[in-house]
Amino acid sequence: MSETEFLTTYLREIGVQTPVSLVRSGNKKSNIEESTAQTLPNVSIVEVEPKSMPMDEMDLASMAVDAMQCQRCGLAESRQHVVFGQGNPDADLLFIGEAPSSAEDDHGVVLVEHVGIMFDGMLKAIGLSRKQVYSLNVLQCLTPNHRDPKQDELDACSIWLNGQLDKVSPKVICVMGRVAAQALLGSDAVLHDLRGQWHSYRSIPVWVSYHPAYLLRSPKEKNKMWEDLLTIQKRLMDS
Repeated sequence: MSETEFLTTYLREIGVQTPVSLVRSGNKKSNIEESTAQTLPNVSIVEVEPKSMPMDEMDLASMAVDAMQCQRCGLAESRQHVVFGQGNPDADLLFIGEAPSSAEDDHGVVLVEHVGIMFDGMLKAIGLSRKQVYSLNVLQCLTPNHRDPKQDELDACSIWLNGQLDKVSPKVICVMGRVAAQALLGSDAVLHDLRGQWHSYRSIPVWVSYHPAYLLRSPKEKNKMWEDLLTIQKRLMDS
């Protein structure tokens, strides 16, 4: 999936029907706009300049447009796609993973292929679907060789993480995996020690659990994930 295809799909999911072209710095139109015009004939294209308004005034659609052009850290040089969050912009439950996988970087979509199937199964187990939740990563770009994020990368990407959290304003966050948990909570504790208790981020209750990719490698841990999902479900029902 190209940047344009992803962005067009994303905007339509949240109710924006007009494709939005991406304008690179220096006011030079990218090939993305030309591609959009070719694949979507007879559709007017709205140009949106990066950082066109303060973050707190942006909706998720405007934020996605800016994020697609982000150059805030060195990961911009090696990524294929910015993997922006997706799902229900009014979701009560929000999932946070680590950095995008190679598959996510290829598709420009969070939680895809076998990992996505596992994630969908997790949601189905508690009567939910992707259209009812919101999911994103602490980093919006793939790290080289899937290394852990560096602090300067997390700091640079926090504008997109916190921006999406503020707009969605979920009742509960489920953070998936050690890397995401440590980054979100500012902790160096192992996942085992972080799991099993409620934490808080920006006054939102946070539960730490396993990433679907880990469950594919360690299927015996699915029972623990099931327990976590039930805990989260109960918290949502009580809130």
